[in-house]
Amino acid sequence: MVFLPLLLFLALFVLISTRQRGDQQALATLAGTVRSITAAALSNDLAQLSAPTTTTAHACRYVRELAQTYLYRGELCVEALRMLQQAISAACEQQRLQGQLRLLFMTRVGGVIVFSMLGNFLLTHLIATAPHSYLVPAVGSAVLLAGVWGLEKTLPASWFWRQHDLSPHGQHWTKALFDRHDHSFHPTLQQIQRREITLGIDLSAEKTAFLTHWQHEQQDAEKATLRKHQDFFPILELLVFGTLAALHLSPVLRRLFALLSA
Repeated sequence: MVFLPLLLFLALFVLISTRQRGDQQALATLAGTVRSITAAALSNDLAQLSAPTTTTAHACRYVRELAQTYLYRGELCVEALRMLQQAISAACEQQRLQGQLRLLFMTRVGGVIVFSMLGNFLLTHLIATAPHSYLVPAVGSAVLLAGVWGLEKTLPASWFWRQHDLSPHGQHWTKALFDRHDHSFHPTLQQIQRREITLGIDLSAEKTAFLTHWQHEQQDAEKATLRKHQDFFPILELLVFGTLAALHLSPVLRRLFALLSA
């Protein structure tokens, strides 16, 4: 029972690390798929472009099927593939930064739990203390879960990527990149469509410029949210670490307070 917070920490650490590696691998696979499609489009390698995807990842299948659909229509645009590559690179960087924050938080949590438990064990041999309350491991585990939950809830969600796959916004934005006639993604695109019909001209360049601008706006918003999280991060750490240390050292602290008040 005393080691419950430590066991819970190890389980959470493995779970978070596994999920993070899975996300990074899925993004890397998608990046490789888009690079191969772009290279094939630049070299006009129709065999490579028409080849079925060899991965079961939904994001890779989705992008390759889009590329093949618009290849057969004669509307596959290399510029769209390059924009998609930029979005994937930005998502990879976002995942890397968030992974660093998670690793930093979990490493420090583990250090606080281990060293406070060792400190309590050593000090109890020097100072006669009251028995360790069975509520301490339960409360410590609850604090640990609350800290991890608070960390995950305050990290910015990616507009492009969500749990090993493209997010709904990521899928719609990607489809809008490839499909010059799809204006359902955003009201601004619908306005561009109406102007195309009214003026009788092709505004594909304006549509591409808007999609690029929208992508940059989402990335800037994610960076701003991440900066706010980094400002809040020390407060979260102080609350979680201080509470965990105080709980594990509570028998010693109670004894010291009793000696000082005597």
